[in-house]
Amino acid sequence: MYHVIPSKYLGKCYNENTVEECRNYIKVLLSHDGGLFVCGTNAFNPLCRDTLELVGEPISGMARCPYDPKHANVALFAEGSLFTGTVTDFLAIDAVIYRSLGESPALRTIKHDSKWFREPYFVSAVEWGPHIYFFFREMAMEFNYLEKVRKKNTGRDLRCCSKRQWTSFLKARLNCSIPGDSHFYFNLLQSTSPIIRMQGRDVILGVFSTPSNSIPGSAVCAFDMQQLARVFEGRFKEQKSPESIWTPVPDELVPKPRPGGCAVQGSRFSSSNTLPDEVLNFIKTHPLMDEAVPLLGHRPWIVKTMVR
Repeated sequence: MYHVIPSKYLGKCYNENTVEECRNYIKVLLSHDGGLFVCGTNAFNPLCRDTLELVGEPISGMARCPYDPKHANVALFAEGSLFTGTVTDFLAIDAVIYRSLGESPALRTIKHDSKWFREPYFVSAVEWGPHIYFFFREMAMEFNYLEKVRKKNTGRDLRCCSKRQWTSFLKARLNCSIPGDSHFYFNLLQSTSPIIRMQGRDVILGVFSTPSNSIPGSAVCAFDMQQLARVFEGRFKEQKSPESIWTPVPDELVPKPRPGGCAVQGSRFSSSNTLPDEVLNFIKTHPLMDEAVPLLGHRPWIVKTMVR
C-alpha cells in the first residue's frame, strides 16, 4: 500500500521518536469483501483503508491498530464486523477488544480495569462457532489467557462506562505445563496455529516459553476446542480484596441468567439490553473462570530445553 504520511504528523513524530519509528508500519492486513483491509501506524496516527487506491476518506485506526509498531495486535473479520485486540492510546495504557465496522453496534471492553486486562500482549484471534476467541498473555502476571466474546452480542451501556460494553466477555487461563509433584509451567504464549481438524477434533496448537527469570525452555501444547469451550460453562473465580487469594464463586451466588451467556429469543431476557443490573455488575467484576483450559493429552506435545 502506497501512502504518504502528512508532514504535520511526521513533524510531531520526529520530535519524540526516531525516523524508523515514524514510518508507516502495516499492522493489519485482512482479506475483506473481495479486497483488502489495511491498517498502518502512520507516524503514531493509525489509519486504515479498504482500498489500495488513494480515493475516498481513510478510516480511523483508533482501537483497530496500535500507534507504536512495537505494540502487539490481532484482528479478524467475522460476519461483516472487524474484531480487534490492540491499544487505543499512544502510551498503550488502554488495552481493548473492539468490534466495529459491521451492522452490529460497536462494542469495547471496560476501560482501565485490571480484572479484564493487565498489560495484555495479544497473540492471535480465531473464530469458532458463535464466538471469537482471543489468545494473549498478561505481561504483569506472566500468565497465558484465552478470552471469548459472542459475535452477535449487542452489548449494553453500563453505568460505569461511557461507551457500549461487551456483556459476553469471559476469560480463562491456558495451562501448558509438564505434570509432576510440582508442575513446570511454560508461562509465555508466543504464537498459535489456526484451528486444525485432527482425528475428529477441532484443535489449536500453541507455542509457549518460560520467562526470562526461569530455566530456558519452550513447548508446544494442544487444546481441544470443545474442552476449551466447556471451561466457560464452569465456575467463576473471584478475589474479594486485593490482598486476598482467588477463590471459586459458589454456584448459588451466581445471578441468573448466567453471566456471559447468550440471550435467548422468546425468553424473558431476549437481548443484552434486558439483562438485570445484578448480571451486568457480575460480568464487570467476575470475568475470570475458575478452571484453566486443560492441555490435550495432559502434557506438552513437544518440549525443548535451553531454547526460547
